[in-house]
Amino acid sequence: MTLAERLAMTLGKEMQVPEDVWVNLAAAGTCIDVPKETVIKESHRLESSLTFLVRGSGAIVLWNASQWVCVDLCYEDDFLCDY
Repeated sequence: MTLAERLAMTLGKEMQVPEDVWVNLAAAGTCIDVPKETVIKESHRLESSLTFLVRGSGAIVLWNASQWVCVDLCYEDDFLCDY
């Protein structure tokens, strides 16, 4: 399955747009493989990309006084982004 097809399958449930929107969105991005426990964006840094998980899982983890706290968990076919 292509990235455009995955995006359409995932987001197409929420919004009805022409198929070329998914093709153009997929073409604007870059697919990367990252090892487990890789930090994609450091805390207090400006978001520079939108991450769509094709395979695996990701989390938003923040430091809270004395420990790390997971505030969001994301799985395949979902977006992982800071907020």
